[in-house]
Amino acid sequence: MGYEHRALKAQCGHCGRQVLWSWKGDGKAPSRWSCECGYRNHLKSAPVWPSLPRTHYLGHDRNRRLRIHPIPPEASLERWAAPFSIRSFLYQASRSLGGCYYTCSQRGLVMGEPVFSDTCSDSEAVGYGNRDAWECHFASGWTNGATECPLWKKVAALCQTESERNFLHTYLGFVKDRQFPMLLPQVWLGIADRRRPDFLAYVPEQYWRYKWFAVQLDAAHGDENKESDARRDAYVTEQNYAVASLRPLASGYLEEVRRLVEQFEVIMNSAEDDSWELAVPVDVARTEEEELPF
Repeated sequence: MGYEHRALKAQCGHCGRQVLWSWKGDGKAPSRWSCECGYRNHLKSAPVWPSLPRTHYLGHDRNRRLRIHPIPPEASLERWAAPFSIRSFLYQASRSLGGCYYTCSQRGLVMGEPVFSDTCSDSEAVGYGNRDAWECHFASGWTNGATECPLWKKVAALCQTESERNFLHTYLGFVKDRQFPMLLPQVWLGIADRRRPDFLAYVPEQYWRYKWFAVQLDAAHGDENKESDARRDAYVTEQNYAVASLRPLASGYLEEVRRLVEQFEVIMNSAEDDSWELAVPVDVARTEEEELPF
């Protein structure tokens, strides 16, 4: 998946031949390579982090907003803490909003992919052997016997409408416990808080590259709102977001949620098939001729 896949490429400073590095996990980025033309290339450092906003403020109430970072500052080195993922969001939201106290740990690997354990409790006393902890209903996508929890009620209150709450709840139900992007509700955009899309999502093509989405639920908007919606979408697009404007039929948003989850999954698997296209270029610091062995 995109969170785990890393892809870099560089061009030989002597002959222009390109080379690709593609791997999964936390492997170290290359620092140099010897080209077939007989020259050695020394690379500049690869990016440490992807290019993403460092802070977002969520919630339709201007005076009651949740501050969210791409990753929890207290758990920035944890493998489960992928930028703007559901798990990163849950960790931060549980500590800011209360309700449930969420923790995550890595159980191990299945065919090279990490598997995580998501637990909640009523207090901070979470850890191995804590009998008061339970499997997180929110992170499981409501597959553990409950369709809501105290933390969900607080997160749902960030949404402005019942349609938004149902959309987010259904999205979590489709995702289940997969490592997936969170739909961030009612994010204030711009230094002057000019726009507030219904949801934002940051979907990883690979570790260093993300697609930015703004999801708008426009079912209640009539023709008289088309001009206003167009101005809204133009501003959001200027902020580098692809706008998904959803106008479902009378049956509701179920199929739109399903298609959105499937679209995100395709993007997150795209590096498997097209690492060259999605690789991040790394500049060559210097190129020198290889010493001939004698």
